[in-house]
Amino acid sequence: MKFARRCAARHRSSAISPTRRRRSHIVRFPRLAWALLPLCLLSGCGFFYEHRIEYPDFSLYGDHDLPKLERTGETIQQVFGAYRELFPSIADRVHGVRILYAEDSLSRENIYTGDLRQEGFYLPILDLIQLSPRRPRGEEDDLTVILHEMAHHFLISAFPDTSSAYWLNEGLACCLEISFFDPDGSLRTPLFNQALHQHARRLLRRDGRKTFENRVSELIDASWFEFHNDDAENSNYAYSWSFYWHLLESFEGTLESRILQIVDMTPEELRSKIPGMIDRLRGRTDDQLAQLARDPALRGWTLERWAELPFADGRRFLEPLQAEIAPENSPSELSWSRATRLVNSRVRGLSRSQRRDLHRKIARELGSIDTPVSIRITIAEALGTDGSRSWSYIEPLIDGLENANGEFRASCARALARLSRQKPTIVNPSFWQTAPPEIRAQEIDEWRNWFSRRR
Repeated sequence: MKFARRCAARHRSSAISPTRRRRSHIVRFPRLAWALLPLCLLSGCGFFYEHRIEYPDFSLYGDHDLPKLERTGETIQQVFGAYRELFPSIADRVHGVRILYAEDSLSRENIYTGDLRQEGFYLPILDLIQLSPRRPRGEEDDLTVILHEMAHHFLISAFPDTSSAYWLNEGLACCLEISFFDPDGSLRTPLFNQALHQHARRLLRRDGRKTFENRVSELIDASWFEFHNDDAENSNYAYSWSFYWHLLESFEGTLESRILQIVDMTPEELRSKIPGMIDRLRGRTDDQLAQLARDPALRGWTLERWAELPFADGRRFLEPLQAEIAPENSPSELSWSRATRLVNSRVRGLSRSQRRDLHRKIARELGSIDTPVSIRITIAEALGTDGSRSWSYIEPLIDGLENANGEFRASCARALARLSRQKPTIVNPSFWQTAPPEIRAQEIDEWRNWFSRRR
């Protein structure tokens, strides 16, 4: 706590210290508005929101439809419980919190834009979190922003002085925001934030080692306004996560014990650790993912991260991918979806025969009558979303148009339209789900004739 006390003493004048979710739009309030905000909020959240739901650890307020708000509340309670298990020695210091769920007005009207923006902020002085997501296609997953903001609440509840250590708060929150729940409800915390790792490496290449080190050193004592400067904010999240991740990786013990060690460090002790961070950042993203993939519980998560890379190194993910879809590991729908996306993304390092074998393995699963239809639908949907340059999938997709399951037929039609755009085709799901078999047969015959001509 030595470091936290020094920071708190230096920035004690910041009465309200909101920590903002990265990639969110910064809201600048005049000083009068900041002065009036606590009075307005303390006058009663119910004055502003139609619904209020009480949970064991928090109160949730919102205006959108009640079932959706309840689902969000269940996710928040799940995160709250998982964090209590993750931080057993400080769990009793964490008090309740009020959460305002104000979904973006465009999303509430089912008007979706191209940018996924999950915003949030935390006001420690009021024990209040606001979540304001916008979704491009109607997604309902608020887990990332909930994990992020709840990390602030746990840290500051247990150690109030850390409310002025902005790099510390954001570094921890950015480590925990990429956590996920296993099917059994267990929280997994990889800590490796791929997007911020790549951003930090770009900053290091652009500015050089000395400038990078100096910027991290400055952030240790930065005020809220210095940290959330409009021009530098996104980079400050990358700096903070890089340093915090490096510190966590430098210590041994449970995640909680390592976090407590970081909280107790002085600014001088922290600055002595900065040079080692640069050496750690020089490791490629593929290398970090390959190391995490050794843990079977994180293998699927790493495959999803590999699929997001512009040119993933197939030599690094081939072994975990083969393990993910091996019959003895009982691959799920999600396993096959990950495999299909990754194999059909831009991949380097694989030989032609390795690529061909992977495509054929997925195509066999897609076309096998012994494969559960839910898995076959998952593969077809992945192909319809991401496409493929391999023709291994065309024949099993055409065969799928005759399947008894209407959802599978519709998924195959979408995938065929994506894989072979030069052929006009019907993609309307209602046609493939409800049209009479003799009408669908005409379209299927066209597909078979088209395919036989191009073999």
